[in-house]
Amino acid sequence: MGWGCGRRQAIVIGDTIGTGIFLVSSDMARTVGSARLVFASWIIGGVIVLFGAFCYAELGAAFPKAGGPYVYLGRGLGPVWDFFSGG
Repeated sequence: MGWGCGRRQAIVIGDTIGTGIFLVSSDMARTVGSARLVFASWIIGGVIVLFGAFCYAELGAAFPKAGGPYVYLGRGLGPVWDFFSGG
């Protein structure tokens, strides 16, 4: 029985979210003082990260070359910025 791509993605996502929730939530609750504000900040942060992932996916589709951020910065902002990004 093999591990499909969806199962592996679920493990990575669950690990990332679980680590963030268990390590950061108590500090957030102590700072803001309200469970509703903690939940709202997690939801807003999740939406922002989702939009970032969509943007990154669009860049990957528009510039299908190896190099990721190096290619995107060089193509979008010029060779100086891709140099500073580590290229």
